[in-house]
Amino acid sequence: MSRTILYARVSTEDQNSSNQLAQAEAAGFTFDKVVVDHGVSGVSVPLAERPEGKRLFDMLHRGDVLVVRWVDRLGRNYQDVTDVIRH
Repeated sequence: MSRTILYARVSTEDQNSSNQLAQAEAAGFTFDKVVVDHGVSGVSVPLAERPEGKRLFDMLHRGDVLVVRWVDRLGRNYQDVTDVIRH
């Protein structure tokens, strides 16, 4: 059974993930799980090295749908983002 999972990342204490969730829901998505990394830089920390990013790799299975509100939430480094998408 496939699931729909939202991954959100906020890099500063001033930010929160609620706007990423609200915008994705407004686009018509409903989620089985929401995974959020708080206070983590997308520039210096690859997704696979973030606490919730590691968990995300473990929980995703073939057929699941991963929703990311903005591609820069996965990372700010082209190589990291393309590696994540391939994975």
